[in-house]
Amino acid sequence: MYVVGGAIRDEVLGREYSDIDLVLEKDRVEKLAYSIGKEINAPVIKLDNRLPTYRIVKDKYIIDLNGLRGKDIIADLRDRDFTINAIACKIEDFKNFSIDKVIDPFDGIKDIKKKIIKVVDKNSISNDPLRSLRGIRFAAELCFNFEAQTKEKIKNASFSLVAKERIHYELIKIFSTDNSYLQLNNMIQWGLFTKIFPGTDAFLLHTTARAHTLMVYHTLERFLNTSYSFFSSPKARTYLSRSEWIIACLKLAALFHDIAKPEKEIMVDGAFHYYGHDTSGGEFTERLLRLLKFSTQQIEMIKIIVERHMHLHLLATSEEVSDRGIRKFIKVTGKHTVGVMLMDLADGFATAGQIQHLLSLYKRIIDIMEHDERMSKFKPFINGYDLIDMGLKPSPLFKELLEEIREQQLEESIKTRKEALNMVYKMLNEKGIEVSHVLE
Repeated sequence: MYVVGGAIRDEVLGREYSDIDLVLEKDRVEKLAYSIGKEINAPVIKLDNRLPTYRIVKDKYIIDLNGLRGKDIIADLRDRDFTINAIACKIEDFKNFSIDKVIDPFDGIKDIKKKIIKVVDKNSISNDPLRSLRGIRFAAELCFNFEAQTKEKIKNASFSLVAKERIHYELIKIFSTDNSYLQLNNMIQWGLFTKIFPGTDAFLLHTTARAHTLMVYHTLERFLNTSYSFFSSPKARTYLSRSEWIIACLKLAALFHDIAKPEKEIMVDGAFHYYGHDTSGGEFTERLLRLLKFSTQQIEMIKIIVERHMHLHLLATSEEVSDRGIRKFIKVTGKHTVGVMLMDLADGFATAGQIQHLLSLYKRIIDIMEHDERMSKFKPFINGYDLIDMGLKPSPLFKELLEEIREQQLEESIKTRKEALNMVYKMLNEKGIEVSHVLE
């Protein structure tokens, strides 16, 4: 039995790892998988009904067990993607790891030390084009460069026959890394971006929108990596830790926030304007992400941030911002209010280098969010039955009255039930509606 690939590579690099790939004779895989699962009290998942491939998950650790590809370990390694992964050692040698015990027929150790990503076989990527995205992911994770011929093969990759679910998996992995900006640029320059994200040609050809978007993306990644300003706040930390894909989706929202600018560009009084690019961008992004099999939650997050990124800028540049206006923003952005705030901070900094106006608004938003969270279980001063007792018949007017009273209660403009009833009476009086006026 052998340990192969990433765990050995990370041992050589001195990196921590939580995934271990094991290969052994095909007829032994199933029995060993269930034996390990029983011993460590962890579930065993069969990954492929056609092949002896099993996964064991325990806390943050993943153990994959696979049958040997070919007649021996050399044949197995020859079938792998890159030389840095085409390395193995016997399980007993791995326990007391030493480089001189590594089975390395394709000079993977040398390439690891040179920080080079190189295909094992000239047909490696044409046989499985997804390997091009895997290579980009490894380059982002490890800060490695591509060998020249490997780079050319990646440029020529076609994804038309690759399952969208596999592409989605690699995209989330790539954009979750701390240093994805360089590889995003590579994807664009090598022609992969438009292959993966069809319909984005006009955006890439629009030099202003493209340059600004890449600056926003780079700024966002730097802010995430350094916990800059609002990014270090409890609200931001809580939001970013909600799911393992949150950071990737936040970066994708930054990547697509101005995607519709080319189609919305118009000249007014000598200046370019992009009215409605936020809404159109959200709609385009939703269609694109559905095609790539992103989850409903992921699509919802990215679409909300794209559609609402201008809302916050407009609030921040208004002469006067009411609490009600802030509450409207919180309501329409829902679970992703903080996501919009994070992306817009990068957007504002990349646009003009100024974020103080945003930070001042953010303080108010957070104060109102925390206040309303405390009030979320509050008991309304009045309800529909109170309106009926005043002689009104149920109608759409009920919603208008009750929402107004609720807003004023949240704003603490009214603080008692008596004040709420008096406010209703006043509102009805202004509408010319007479009712029983009961003071309590």
